[in-house]
Amino acid sequence: MNKIINLSLITSVLVTSLVADEIKILNNLKSSGDARVIYDSVSNDNADNTYSTAMGIGVDLKTENSSGLNVGFAFRATKDIDALSGDGSSFSSDLSGSNREYETLSKAYIDYKYKNINFRAGRQTLDTPLADSDDIKMVPNSFEAYTATIDLDSINLIAGFITKWQGYDAGLDNGWIETGDTTVVALTYANKNIESSLWFYNIANGQNASQSIYANLSFLTNLTKDIELTTAIQYLKQNELEDSSIQADIYGAMAEVSGYNITASLAYNASLKNSSKHSLSGFGGGTLFTNMDTMILDEITQDRDSSAIVSTISYDLNSLFNFTYAYGDFNADADSSGVKEHIVEQDIIIEHTPKDNLTVNFIYVIDDNKEHSKSQDFNTQNFRFSVVYEF
Repeated sequence: MNKIINLSLITSVLVTSLVADEIKILNNLKSSGDARVIYDSVSNDNADNTYSTAMGIGVDLKTENSSGLNVGFAFRATKDIDALSGDGSSFSSDLSGSNREYETLSKAYIDYKYKNINFRAGRQTLDTPLADSDDIKMVPNSFEAYTATIDLDSINLIAGFITKWQGYDAGLDNGWIETGDTTVVALTYANKNIESSLWFYNIANGQNASQSIYANLSFLTNLTKDIELTTAIQYLKQNELEDSSIQADIYGAMAEVSGYNITASLAYNASLKNSSKHSLSGFGGGTLFTNMDTMILDEITQDRDSSAIVSTISYDLNSLFNFTYAYGDFNADADSSGVKEHIVEQDIIIEHTPKDNLTVNFIYVIDDNKEHSKSQDFNTQNFRFSVVYEF
């Protein structure tokens, strides 16, 4: 017998029942979404170059009723433009999967709010440290989950249970896949100058079976009327379950100064060696301060001490153009077999926002594998051009 009933089925049954009994729940239906076109190419120093171009749409429907009981649905579809995509070994499946098209009901949930308590069941978007949407290409991650939040002004209590996920990080060819019955509990605090959170994740089964504790603390300081300083620290502790080999102790610190349309930051993470073990970024892009477009510390934590330092500077021009440059240096000591790692990544991003609902992005990512120049991994240049129109 399955340990848990599929959340999509639960949501479908509940929604059908609600609609049948109270048609009024569909009053005040609101719609939103986006249409996007992306060109994505990867040049590899030691393998075939790949590229693809895709167009896609996401439509989000939800009710807004004063009773506090609402439903929501979202559909996302993407399809490669064959004339602007590679064939055979030059084809990239990152945008629409190997079938060159992808469709999914990315959200289907019931949401109930009573005073300061909010409960949601079904397919939904999550943005938490180890389970997040990571919307960087065509298909953001979404999850089948139960979530509950209690809002106590500056304090939030959060609890959730996640069973499945889909999206770019899950692998588009896989569709909706199991998360290993993941329980989430969190406490967050925020006021004008301080933000902090404490998260606990229990992945009960599967290849990622583990327990994780994540904590962060950040401070905002006004150096002058026009200049702000943000400082932050973070800690991630992971313990394996079911011999999954997930074990980690990761520390981080970050400082960011912003003013006069310029933002500059410096971030650092260090992972302590756990013999024959590695860290887990979770379901999505992860939460470390040094995460970059391609490279994250998780890639080099296996069986070794490792660290990363990332510096970033950006300039905003009249809210029309934003120019960003980031440089990251990722190092790992020799593992038990004597293999070291040293990878440098540079991210160059130009974002143009001619209208509030229209964004054009140029992204150029250069990865240089200093230790293994003949490897296919991290000896790449990735260029992406995207146009996103929100409605």
